[in-house]
Amino acid sequence: MGFRIFIWIGLIGLSFSSFSQLPSNAEVRFMRTVYQQHSADLAAHTRQRLVENAFLLHQAHQRFPSLVVRQATVGFNNHYHVRRYLLSAWQAQGWLDDNAIAPLALNPAYNDDWLRRTLGPYPADGALNQATVNKLAGIKLLDATALSNTLNMADFYQSMSMQIKYKLHQGDMSVFHSELQRWHRFRQSALLVSPLLKSHQLSLERLQDIALADILRPSLLTELGVQQTMHGSSGELERLKQDIKEQDIVAYYERHRERFRYIAKVRAYGVQFEQHEQAQKFYQQAKSQGFISAMGDKENVFGKQNSVLSRDNDSAPVFAKQLAFTLPTDTLSRPVRTPANKWLVLMSTEKAYEYYAKNSETVRYQAIEALAKEQAQQNYEAQFKAWHAHMEAAG
Repeated sequence: MGFRIFIWIGLIGLSFSSFSQLPSNAEVRFMRTVYQQHSADLAAHTRQRLVENAFLLHQAHQRFPSLVVRQATVGFNNHYHVRRYLLSAWQAQGWLDDNAIAPLALNPAYNDDWLRRTLGPYPADGALNQATVNKLAGIKLLDATALSNTLNMADFYQSMSMQIKYKLHQGDMSVFHSELQRWHRFRQSALLVSPLLKSHQLSLERLQDIALADILRPSLLTELGVQQTMHGSSGELERLKQDIKEQDIVAYYERHRERFRYIAKVRAYGVQFEQHEQAQKFYQQAKSQGFISAMGDKENVFGKQNSVLSRDNDSAPVFAKQLAFTLPTDTLSRPVRTPANKWLVLMSTEKAYEYYAKNSETVRYQAIEALAKEQAQQNYEAQFKAWHAHMEAAG
């Protein structure tokens, strides 16, 4: 197959920042406790997952920098999710007491009128202009702590989802207070657990990277073409599809010919009834004495086709034909309600198979999809192996 394996990281002049770091034993122990809350199997493979996550985060910074900040323009930014992740992780360790953090005393000057005036109308494109961002950056919401910088209104606002932003523009103070309390709780929690982090040889910075990598993992695996989600798309797969040649498709077809076998013809019989009771009675008779015998002189819905249905036989009743093709051979169907509100009982007795032509659109589509995924997996494994080897050698 005429593909190249692309190694995005190698042995030449690479600089790895803090996010590209193999997990320490202390970090593995910490995350094993976190994973144990979800799955014993996941916890058993903690180190492997953290090593792969470190590689994925490196890929994100190198190839998908926009994902590092936010995964969707309408959603919260990633730091918002990291804060929630770490709060949950510290709770899993038993390090947090919900009553240990006093609620934030809110500034009485902050009211709905102030919020509407400060933010102005919701922007048509969902993005604030730079002048407004600069103005918001000058509004202090939370003082700096030993671990956190001053929180200003711009950072607070930009971290929110589109839905929350819209509510803030409407002057919804309950949302504003709730989100500000969330931020306050994280900052105070970080201060409370700081001695524990130090005693367990952990750092807040590294835990934030570990949390971010876990949060980004599904999106990054999708981007790299090695995992599929219902709504995700992969630029890597689309790129690889462009490199697939005709000889690759033909070779794939020859290797996997059985995957392109389809049901070409079906021999089937069917009887239709006005009432469910009639169909049920016939079904019981057909079970006990055989379909053909029970059918007697009743009209066969496939009579005009002499009970032989083909893919291109358009004269057969569509609903009945579809059921006949999906019904296993020598299987009697229970009474099925048709779109015409009648009751149908079917039996398929034979199926004839054929193969799609190697130059058919079905073969081309399936082969290109499969070959691109195979190549994406090979590239991913090679890239990960090279990165891991480099990191091990770097110590």
